[in-house]
Amino acid sequence: MKLVFPKQMKEIDRRTIEEFGIPSLLLMENAATALEHEIIPFSPHKVLLLCGSGNNGGDAYAAGRKLLARGIEVSALRIGMPSTREARFNYKLFKNFGGKVYGFKALTEKIKCFIKKHDLVLDGLFGVGFKGMLSAEIIDLIEYLNALSIFKIAVDIPSGINGINGTVNPVAFKADTTVTFGAAKPGHYFFPGHSFTGLLKIAKIGFPEKLFETSNIELVDDKLAKAFLPERIPWGHKGTFGKVCIVGGSSKYTGAALLAALGSIRIGAGMVYTFTPKETQRVVRNSLPEVISIASKSAILTSEDLETLHALIDDIDTLVVGTGIGRADETVEFVKKLLSSEKVKSLKAVIIDADALYAVSKVPEIIMGRENFLLTPHPGEFSRLTRKAVEEIVNNIDAVKSFAREMETRLILKGAVSIIANESGNIWLNNTGNTGLAKAGSGDLLSGTIAGLVAQGLSPLEALIFGSYFMGKAAELAQEYEATLSASMIADNYGKVFEYLKTL
Repeated sequence: MKLVFPKQMKEIDRRTIEEFGIPSLLLMENAATALEHEIIPFSPHKVLLLCGSGNNGGDAYAAGRKLLARGIEVSALRIGMPSTREARFNYKLFKNFGGKVYGFKALTEKIKCFIKKHDLVLDGLFGVGFKGMLSAEIIDLIEYLNALSIFKIAVDIPSGINGINGTVNPVAFKADTTVTFGAAKPGHYFFPGHSFTGLLKIAKIGFPEKLFETSNIELVDDKLAKAFLPERIPWGHKGTFGKVCIVGGSSKYTGAALLAALGSIRIGAGMVYTFTPKETQRVVRNSLPEVISIASKSAILTSEDLETLHALIDDIDTLVVGTGIGRADETVEFVKKLLSSEKVKSLKAVIIDADALYAVSKVPEIIMGRENFLLTPHPGEFSRLTRKAVEEIVNNIDAVKSFAREMETRLILKGAVSIIANESGNIWLNNTGNTGLAKAGSGDLLSGTIAGLVAQGLSPLEALIFGSYFMGKAAELAQEYEATLSASMIADNYGKVFEYLKTL
């Protein structure tokens, strides 16, 4: 599903008016109709509008007028006089239809009593272009409203949410339902904004659909995911479904390679190898007899292991490097040499995860333009790669896009909403999952899952997108309470995701 940034939406609005001849007042009328249709099923007796000075306020006034025409009592709290032609027009009509407007300057006991008389509130204070801080008076108003059990609907986006990255500073209108126009915005999905959005509904109000085609940001939804399902031909054998090798493990992280291998197996790879130190090898052998487990020459992975690993690469399709591998100097050098070698160029994909990313941060040029490389950093790892503070990169689509373009690579910045980018600057957001994934081992499981998908025929980029969706959906479909989930338990639910997608 296509998403648009607030700036893009403003441009689509302009082009619809100027190039296609759709009057701005007609667009506002259509928006009001969408809001009216959302409100009517609740059969409200008294509706309160929160109206800002811009076109969000205009949408609210227009919706309020339609409700007045139906005989519903509607009042408005005005935060500033209407400042646009469309808002002024609908403000006047609202009053002509008998709507009562009250100016708001501060939250008094009298206003509190007035608000409580209503059974539905429509928020039209600020739109998707909002940035910065709310005033103290508006904060007081929103916090009071959020504490009430009155049903709340937001126009386009709840007031106080940044439409680009979902930041809230310091609070936002907590909607039960948000009706947005044309297309959803990233701020609807990024946290904490998503927590204030409620049920999101997208209303088509007359924008030509082809204007959204130029957007290079997409939400990974069920429809897109289903298109990526690997084919399982009935006569296939283990070689048909590809071979994966997991390179990692150390005395400190003996389970990481195991979880990556588990991800590859459960997603459908035909054969899975691990190449690890002996201590990790024992863990893998004792837990996953299906895996072909090969041990390194010493207690850590070093350059002495490259010859053995290069021979193994001739027989596999995809490689995962870094899960639990550690940061010993000899291991860092091993990773550098492995990723720089000609051998790995023949692979369908090389998934670079965990401490292999630490090694890459020392020599980032080794990933430049390598078409089969996929990076899977969490914010801390991406911070190291970009030399930017974690706070600067969380939910920062531009930072991910810029890095992918500059390094000519593909990556996923993992998070509650993961950001996926390719070298062309295209973006996908994945919002499947829950807090059950906020556990050690989830990243290892994801890396193996992605590798298993490439082994089965998906392109590296498709596997990055689908793998992220798939693991998140597995966490959602788990019957256990999310706090009790672990990476291995999430892998146990992979079958449910396949079944779910096949029913769509």
